[in-house]
Amino acid sequence: MNKYYLKNKIRILKQVRENHYSQNNRCSCGKLILNKSIRCKSCAKKGELNNEFINGNTLQTKCVCGKEKDYRAKICVDCYIKFNKGKNHGSFLDGRTLEKYQCKNCKKEISWQSAIYGGGRCRSCAMKGENSFNWIEDRNLLDYPDEFSAELKEQIRKRDNHICQNCGMTEEEHLIVIGQILSVHHIDYDKKNCNKKNLITVCMSCNIRANYNRNYWQDIYINKIKDIYENRKVI
Repeated sequence: MNKYYLKNKIRILKQVRENHYSQNNRCSCGKLILNKSIRCKSCAKKGELNNEFINGNTLQTKCVCGKEKDYRAKICVDCYIKFNKGKNHGSFLDGRTLEKYQCKNCKKEISWQSAIYGGGRCRSCAMKGENSFNWIEDRNLLDYPDEFSAELKEQIRKRDNHICQNCGMTEEEHLIVIGQILSVHHIDYDKKNCNKKNLITVCMSCNIRANYNRNYWQDIYINKIKDIYENRKVI
């Protein structure tokens, strides 16, 4: 059957066309249609012939204000915005969105969500001092002791080969990208504990990252210090 069709494809198609189409049977638009059809597909979906036709709604494309609108919409976009402001809006509660709110600390203008659900502070003030989720009582107010000197930091950086012990950034790369030398981080977050085994060399981004999820980073750096002193045999 397939071989017969391929050899006689043109003749078969002509025969099918003659059986189903007639030169005399044409739509009002001039297109050739099937013998049993009255209209072509495009004309059959126009106006009252459309299955979704309801009282001529598809023909109403002007708003009450005279502007063009989508036939599915009751009013145009401009009228919708005009009639849905303030109390007319479907989500209107008690006028909270119309009021202006200020931060309790810096007096900057804030959204009503921040005023009601965010403690009445802007984003920057909400992260300062005791409001910060990294706040530890009296620890952030302590100064570094004299023992934590530039000489001690240099000894730590030299011990760690002037490389960040987390991401591997060298001090030369750090100077180019950040503009300063590598930082020295307290592993147990105690500024007074300046034991060399409590200090490790890190870049600025890794030092900032270590302020979040402190228990995790403390374990990571403790293991790295063990590796430095045991495997490298540092004295």
